[in-house]
Amino acid sequence: MKKKLVVAIGIIVLIIGGILVINHLKNDDSQWLVGSWESSDSELSSTLDITSTNSDEITLAIDDQEAMQLSRVNKNTSEALVYKSSDGTTYKFIKVSDTKLKFILTAKEGLLGQTDALIYNRVK
Repeated sequence: MKKKLVVAIGIIVLIIGGILVINHLKNDDSQWLVGSWESSDSELSSTLDITSTNSDEITLAIDDQEAMQLSRVNKNTSEALVYKSSDGTTYKFIKVSDTKLKFILTAKEGLLGQTDALIYNRVK
Protein backbone atom coordinates (compact mmCIF):
# COMPACT_ATOMS: atom_id res chain seq x y z
CA MET A 1 0.00 0.00 0.00
CA LYS A 2 2.83 2.43 0.91
CA LYS A 3 4.64 1.58 -2.31
CA LYS A 4 1.58 2.50 -4.43
CA LEU A 5 1.18 5.76 -2.53
CA VAL A 6 4.84 6.69 -3.08
CA VAL A 7 4.56 5.88 -6.79
CA ALA A 8 1.35 7.92 -7.09
CA ILE A 9 2.92 10.91 -5.34
CA GLY A 10 6.01 10.59 -7.57
CA ILE A 11 3.87 10.64 -10.71
CA ILE A 12 1.94 13.68 -9.48
CA VAL A 13 5.20 15.52 -8.71
CA LEU A 14 6.53 14.72 -12.21
CA ILE A 15 3.35 15.94 -13.89
CA ILE A 16 3.29 19.18 -11.89
CA GLY A 17 7.00 19.72 -12.55
CA GLY A 18 6.47 19.18 -16.28
CA ILE A 19 3.63 21.68 -16.36
CA LEU A 20 5.73 24.27 -14.53
CA VAL A 21 8.67 23.80 -16.91
CA ILE A 22 6.46 24.12 -19.99
CA ASN A 23 4.78 27.22 -18.58
CA HIS A 24 8.17 28.77 -17.79
CA LEU A 25 9.42 28.12 -21.33
CA LYS A 26 6.31 29.66 -22.87
CA ASN A 27 6.68 32.76 -20.72
CA ASP A 28 10.33 33.26 -21.64
CA ASP A 29 9.99 33.27 -25.42
CA SER A 30 10.49 37.04 -25.52
CA GLN A 31 13.62 37.21 -23.35
CA TRP A 32 15.93 37.43 -26.38
CA LEU A 33 14.40 40.86 -27.09
CA VAL A 34 15.33 42.44 -23.75
CA GLY A 35 18.33 44.75 -23.84
CA SER A 36 19.78 47.67 -25.77
CA TRP A 37 19.89 47.73 -29.57
CA GLU A 38 21.53 50.10 -32.10
CA SER A 39 20.54 50.66 -35.72
CA SER A 40 23.15 49.48 -38.18
CA ASP A 41 21.83 51.88 -40.84
CA SER A 42 24.44 54.57 -41.47
CA GLU A 43 21.79 57.13 -42.48
CA LEU A 44 19.57 56.61 -39.43
CA SER A 45 21.23 56.35 -36.08
CA SER A 46 18.68 55.00 -33.64
CA THR A 47 18.60 53.02 -30.41
CA LEU A 48 16.01 50.79 -28.77
CA ASP A 49 16.05 50.08 -25.05
CA ILE A 50 13.73 47.23 -24.12
CA THR A 51 12.87 45.89 -20.70
CA SER A 52 10.39 43.16 -19.93
CA THR A 53 7.78 43.27 -17.22
CA ASN A 54 6.42 39.82 -18.10
CA SER A 55 5.91 37.69 -21.20
CA ASP A 56 2.96 39.81 -22.37
CA GLU A 57 4.38 43.31 -21.84
CA ILE A 58 7.56 45.21 -22.55
CA THR A 59 8.73 48.75 -21.98
CA LEU A 60 10.27 50.34 -25.08
CA ALA A 61 12.30 53.54 -25.29
CA ILE A 62 13.26 54.70 -28.78
CA ASP A 63 16.26 57.03 -28.77
CA ASP A 64 15.72 59.58 -26.00
CA GLN A 65 11.92 59.51 -26.14
CA GLU A 66 9.84 58.68 -23.09
CA ALA A 67 9.50 54.94 -22.50
CA MET A 68 6.16 53.37 -23.43
CA GLN A 69 4.41 50.22 -22.27
CA LEU A 70 3.55 47.75 -25.05
CA SER A 71 1.25 44.73 -24.87
CA ARG A 72 1.95 41.58 -26.86
CA VAL A 73 -0.62 40.60 -29.47
CA ASN A 74 0.83 37.33 -30.75
CA LYS A 75 1.65 34.22 -28.73
CA ASN A 76 3.63 30.98 -28.99
CA THR A 77 6.34 32.27 -31.27
CA SER A 78 9.74 33.63 -30.43
CA GLU A 79 10.84 34.51 -33.96
CA ALA A 80 8.49 37.46 -34.61
CA LEU A 81 7.11 39.30 -31.60
CA VAL A 82 4.29 41.76 -32.20
CA TYR A 83 3.34 44.38 -29.61
CA LYS A 84 0.80 47.21 -29.60
CA SER A 85 0.81 50.51 -27.72
CA SER A 86 -2.25 51.99 -26.05
CA ASP A 87 -2.73 54.32 -29.04
CA GLY A 88 -2.88 51.40 -31.49
CA THR A 89 0.59 51.64 -33.02
CA THR A 90 2.04 48.20 -33.80
CA TYR A 91 5.68 47.27 -33.15
CA LYS A 92 7.08 44.12 -34.76
CA PHE A 93 10.42 42.63 -33.73
CA ILE A 94 11.81 39.84 -35.92
CA LYS A 95 14.70 37.79 -34.60
CA VAL A 96 17.46 37.53 -37.20
CA SER A 97 20.04 36.10 -34.80
CA ASP A 98 20.93 36.39 -31.12
CA THR A 99 22.59 39.72 -31.89
CA LYS A 100 20.38 41.13 -34.70
CA LEU A 101 16.73 42.01 -35.07
CA LYS A 102 14.47 43.62 -37.68
CA PHE A 103 12.13 46.31 -36.40
CA ILE A 104 8.94 47.39 -38.19
CA LEU A 105 6.63 50.10 -36.87
CA THR A 106 3.09 50.38 -38.26
CA ALA A 107 1.00 53.46 -37.51
CA LYS A 108 -2.34 53.03 -35.78
CA GLU A 109 -5.44 52.49 -37.87
CA GLY A 110 -6.56 55.65 -39.66
CA LEU A 111 -3.02 56.90 -40.23
CA LEU A 112 -0.81 56.01 -43.14
CA GLY A 113 2.51 54.48 -42.58
CA GLN A 114 4.74 51.56 -42.01
CA THR A 115 8.46 51.88 -41.66
CA ASP A 116 10.84 49.85 -43.75
CA ALA A 117 12.38 47.06 -41.74
CA LEU A 118 15.34 48.49 -39.84
CA ILE A 119 18.16 46.24 -38.68
CA TYR A 120 19.37 46.64 -35.10
CA ASN A 121 22.42 45.09 -33.44
CA ARG A 122 22.54 44.17 -29.76
CA VAL A 123 24.67 46.52 -27.71
CA LYS A 124 27.10 44.58 -25.55
